[in-house]
Amino acid sequence: MRVGCDLDGVLADFTRGFATSLALVTGRVSSDLPAILSRPPVWDWPPLIGYTQADVERVWQYIRTTPGWWELLAPLPGLEAIRTLRLSTPLAIVTNRVGPDIEGQTRRWLTRMGLPPETVVVITSQKGAAAQQLGLDVYIDDNPENVQQVLHEAPACRSVFVLDYPYNRHLPSDPRLIRVSSVQAMVDQLQETSRSVRVFSSGATRDSDQDKLDYEGFLAPTVLERFAQYMHRCRYLPDGTRRASDNWQLGIPRPAYMKSLLRHVMTVWALHRQGMDGPELEDALCAVLFNTQGYLFELLRAGRGSTGPVADGAVEGAVIAEAAHSVI
Repeated sequence: MRVGCDLDGVLADFTRGFATSLALVTGRVSSDLPAILSRPPVWDWPPLIGYTQADVERVWQYIRTTPGWWELLAPLPGLEAIRTLRLSTPLAIVTNRVGPDIEGQTRRWLTRMGLPPETVVVITSQKGAAAQQLGLDVYIDDNPENVQQVLHEAPACRSVFVLDYPYNRHLPSDPRLIRVSSVQAMVDQLQETSRSVRVFSSGATRDSDQDKLDYEGFLAPTVLERFAQYMHRCRYLPDGTRRASDNWQLGIPRPAYMKSLLRHVMTVWALHRQGMDGPELEDALCAVLFNTQGYLFELLRAGRGSTGPVADGAVEGAVIAEAAHSVI
């Protein structure tokens, strides 16, 4: 899984940095600024509190010409979550910035915030194309235009998270669009998904097998083959007739299984003590396995309330007494 993350408004507090520069450049501080800083209602918020478009352009000119401006931005709470995610997931920072040595400023800020120097950094306004080229599986941004770009231009990006702000709530619904209240919420979802979904090197995905019964691991084909050989040989009765392979499923009383089980356990024990490996010990172990299986079968059937035969290919006319008499 490859994760792409926007920087400003997601990990770095661009709004506060821009507001500080706005006050510095214009010499005015709006009394409404604290409310804007906590939750900007619209993307282009300065006109709401008395600043003109010319004021905004002066700030952008200040940013373009001020060395180190981006390095002074304060971190947002999501940074800690991204640091944790990066320990197990490839991360790319995809950001749109302007100014002198912009990649250097960005990398120095990331390093100071605890992300490694080798973190992939892409500076571009074309977030959709970048997500597609980087092969991102997941992307998060707060800018509605960026989110729409990724949805439209990066079809392989299966989850596009939008960090919830009033200015991006107009985004139309999309099966891949996931709105979250924080970066931590995104990381929590990804970690939960990683536990429930497997992603193969080909890109194919399947649900996790973590809590599924692992027959391939629990059973050994060599043992099952030897047991089947033993069972097949035991199908033949003294009179030459051959019973169905599932005849035992017609029903054999548990006491019959128990008596036969203990007899064969004694045989296994004796052969083990004598160090006599070979077909005789293998047969005795198969007999233990058969009687154990049969006892468990009857126990489970009784627990499930079944009283009738469950074998599909049982010999017609077979009776419990006959089956009990021929217990292996």
